[in-house]
Amino acid sequence: MLAGGRDGQARLLRSRDGQPEQTWRGPHGPVWAVALSADERLAALGTQEGPVRVLRVPSGEVVADLEGHHDRVQAAAFRGDGRLLATGSFDRTVRVWQRAGDTFRLLLTLRFPTGPVTEVGFSPDGNLLGVHVRNEAAVRVWHLDRLRETLARLHLDDEGW
Repeated sequence: MLAGGRDGQARLLRSRDGQPEQTWRGPHGPVWAVALSADERLAALGTQEGPVRVLRVPSGEVVADLEGHHDRVQAAAFRGDGRLLATGSFDRTVRVWQRAGDTFRLLLTLRFPTGPVTEVGFSPDGNLLGVHVRNEAAVRVWHLDRLRETLARLHLDDEGW
């Protein structure tokens, strides 16, 4: 299990007793959002100031510092295959990052003018991205296949996601 803290650190906790196994520092301020990849090899830490740090588990080696959000990152989730990372922020955006090895690049930004993003998550098959915006009664669902088709029609697509 992975937990973030107001002290600017994230802790990898042992599942059998909840005791810290590893402790890592985020790039800036409190760590509000954490995500562990399905293969448990990468951890994403979303911070108060906006940067997202991606670390290798268990060593804590910094893989990437992702810049783009301008306010607290409240939510983070890896797609099951680990090739996409979604981050949601109080800056009213979701950013989807594409992973290729140890490199991450911003694939797309979704804007939500009605409020800050509080949760993001991928469906088990990785085809849907769910987004919850504060003060909204429903979860918005993005069909990634449809989004990919639209981007391809506009010649904005990229293979491999």
